[in-house]
Amino acid sequence: MVYPADAPPITEPTTIVVMLTIAADGTVESVTPVPPVTPNPPAAEAAVVAAARGFRFTPALFGGQPVAVE
Repeated sequence: MVYPADAPPITEPTTIVVMLTIAADGTVESVTPVPPVTPNPPAAEAAVVAAARGFRFTPALFGGQPVAVE
């Protein structure tokens, strides 16, 4: 993950949770940030979403066939 150099520094520990939809080929179809209890720095959230789009997974199988999962 690359945090933008021009973004304000994060001074407190931050947890950002995202929900991913994984295609049958193991690529990320969508990334949805889960609303936090306390707001996250927008630049940090954007960096996490951008990083998650690049993840690759071993496809889930159902009946021996690759399937999309959320």
